[in-house]
Amino acid sequence: MPVGGKILVIDDEPDTVGLLELTLKTAGFEVHGARNGDEGLRLALENKYDVLLVDLMMPGMSGFDLMRTLQEKGGAEA
Repeated sequence: MPVGGKILVIDDEPDTVGLLELTLKTAGFEVHGARNGDEGLRLALENKYDVLLVDLMMPGMSGFDLMRTLQEKGGAEA
């Protein structure tokens, strides 16, 4: 069982998501990855995460838009 908490990585670059997932899982975290803002928003609303690592500059829903939407829905703190 992971001991370090639950992290969601949201980035449109698959290599970045994969590298962060591997590194953080090795360090003992439970890590989920999302490839875009829409997928990240869905996962963040469906699950409880300790940390969100969000790429701010993504096509479609940017990281800024994602965090604003989460805050409006009561799903994230700044």
